[in-house]
Amino acid sequence: MRKIVINLVGFETIPNIAFIRSIDRNSDTEYIFLTTKQMIDLNKTDSILSVCNPDIVKKSSVKIIPDNNFNQILSELKDYNFDDESEIFINLTGGTKIMAMAVFEYFKPFPNCKFYYSDIRNTDYFENILNSSDRLIKKDFLTVEEYLKSYGNENINIDDKPHDKELTFKLFNITDPDLQTASDFIRYVHEKMSRSRLELKGSGKNRKKKRFEIYTNKHFFESFNRENNKKLTADALLKTLSENNFSLEKEKVLNEDQRKYFNGCWFEEYTYHLLDNFIKEIGGNIIKGAIINRNVEKKAENELDICFTYKNRLYTIENKFSIGKESFNNYIYKLQAIRKDLGLTPQAYIATMDTKDKIDKFKTQHKRLSGYKIGIITKEYFENDQLLIDFFRKELNLIKR
Repeated sequence: MRKIVINLVGFETIPNIAFIRSIDRNSDTEYIFLTTKQMIDLNKTDSILSVCNPDIVKKSSVKIIPDNNFNQILSELKDYNFDDESEIFINLTGGTKIMAMAVFEYFKPFPNCKFYYSDIRNTDYFENILNSSDRLIKKDFLTVEEYLKSYGNENINIDDKPHDKELTFKLFNITDPDLQTASDFIRYVHEKMSRSRLELKGSGKNRKKKRFEIYTNKHFFESFNRENNKKLTADALLKTLSENNFSLEKEKVLNEDQRKYFNGCWFEEYTYHLLDNFIKEIGGNIIKGAIINRNVEKKAENELDICFTYKNRLYTIENKFSIGKESFNNYIYKLQAIRKDLGLTPQAYIATMDTKDKIDKFKTQHKRLSGYKIGIITKEYFENDQLLIDFFRKELNLIKR
C-alpha cells in the first residue's frame, strides 16, 4: 500500500523529525512538507532533512502554501488527489493554526487518512486527534549533533577527546603538592598569555593558538617562583605532568587547549564524566565542548560546555569554576541568547564550584534565573555524585520532584 507522510513546517523542527521517525517506512513511502515562504527563507525544511535518512530525502517533496489564508490553502492543496488506497499520515503539530485547519478540511474525506498531534512537552507519542487510542510512539531519538543541525547549525565542532579522566578527578580535590604547583603555574602562564597583545586571532578550526614552549620561556618560571615563593623548574613540571598522564607535544609545548584545561576546563570535563554513564544508561546522548556556528560568513560562534539530549529535548550546562556578580549576569544572558535559537524546550543550567550559600547572596541574579528558567548547580552537588544524578533524575521526570 502506498504510504504518504505529510508534515506542516513551522519554527519548531523537532516535531517533524520525530513524526518521520515514528512511522515505519517501506519502499513506497513518500514525504511531503507543506511550508511557507518564511520557513523556506529560514531553511527549516533543509534543516529537517539534514538529519533524515538519505532515502527519505530522495522521496521528499516540498510545497509552499500561504500561512494565513484558509481558502487559498485549500486551492493550493488541490494538486494532491491520492487514490482511496493510499495510507496518509498527517502531522498537524507544526505550521500555523490556519494551515492545520485547512489541511484537516481538505484531507478528511480521504478514507485512509489519519491526523496526529503532539504537544511540545509530550516526549512519548503522537495522538490521533480523531481516535485517542491510536498513538504513534516516538522512537529513534535525536543525538545532540542531530538536534543542533535540525535548528540550522551546519558547522558543529565537538571536542570528543577528553583529557585523562584520572587527572581530571585529581584536579577536583588536589592532595599532591607537586600537582598543585604545576596546576598553579599553568594557570599563571595562561593568564599572562591571554593578556598578551600577541594573542593570535581567528575563528573555529582556523584559529591560531599560542604555544608555550617550556624550555624556552624561563622568565615565566622566574616570575612565578618569585611571586609565589616556589622553586619550580621546567624538568620538575614535565615530570609531574608525565606522572599524571598529561601528554605534551614532542617539542615539550603546552598548547592553548591544554592551558585552558588547567585554567578551569577540567571542571567541564569533570561534569561530563560524572554524567556520561547516567545519560547513556537512560538512552540519552551527551557531548562536551560543542562549538556551533549559525553564520559562516560572520563567524558568529557559540560554545556549549556540556550538552545532552533525552527524548528529543536538549539540556545545556554552562560550567564556571567561580562566579562574580557581573559575570553571573553575563552567563545568564549568554545562555538565554543561545537557547532562543534552539527551540522552545531546551533547558539550561549553570554549574559552579561556588557553594550554595555564596550563590544565594546574589538575589537579583536568582530572580533572573527563575525568570529565564535556568537551573543552578553548586559545589555541593559535585561533592556527592549521587546528589548530582538525583538532581537530573528529577529534572528529567524520572523520579518525583
